[in-house]
Parts: sequence; structure tokens; C-alpha cells
Amino acid sequence: MVGKKEIVKTALNEVFNKHNLEAVPRFWKDSYIQHNPLVKQGAKGFTEFFKEFINAFPDLKYEIFQIISEGDRVVVYGRFYGTMRNDWNGIKAKGQRIDFNAIDIYRIEDNKLAEHWDVMDLHTMFQQLNK
Repeated sequence: MVGKKEIVKTALNEVFNKHNLEAVPRFWKDSYIQHNPLVKQGAKGFTEFFKEFINAFPDLKYEIFQIISEGDRVVVYGRFYGTMRNDWNGIKAKGQRIDFNAIDIYRIEDNKLAEHWDVMDLHTMFQQLNK
């Protein structure tokens, strides 16, 4: 059986580094609960958001610094970085570089990501985007 940390690491790598949104049904529950107000509920809402985000940042990458698992939760501390090539969220693309850290908490159910909370350094990201 694959461990919870490995499920999360593989899922995040597929979406954020390989940009493989077709992998979402394999790793995310349809009923995925999202506590980030920028992203709609469910695997469909997650896919919609990241399709637009990856379009805006076609070289998006994610690096995991630390990953901790306890019970049904996996906590990941990592870094997102990339270059804005297409407009996103009302912000015009001018080749801005983003590089910011995030802490994500995932609840795993039936070997899939079922629920998500995050704390992101959005202040830094939006300062970088608005230069």
C-alpha cells in the first residue's frame, strides 16, 4: 500500500511540475473540500483553477521542503515559482517572476486528497505580480 505522504507528493508533482491535470481524478476525490476561497469546491473546481493558473505560468514548478504525515493528514511546506506569460486574475502578464512559499494541509480519504487547507505568502506573490 502506498503511504499518504507518497500519494500527496505524487499528486502535487503531477499537477504542479508536470502540469498533468488529467491526473486529478486519480488523486483528488470528486467531493474534494477546498478551504481556500480562491478555488472552487470539488476536483472540478481544483482543475478549473489550476488550468488557468498553469496557463498564466506555463513554467510553474513546485518544490517540497518538508512533508509530515499523521493520521489522515499530510502537511507540506513548499515553494511555488514560475514566470507569468499570460494574463491571470485581472493581472496583465509582463514576464513577472513569482517565488513564494506555502503550507498546505491535506486530509486523505480512500487514498485520495479529500480536503485542503493552506497558508500561502500571497502578499509576496501579489507584490511580485504587480511590479
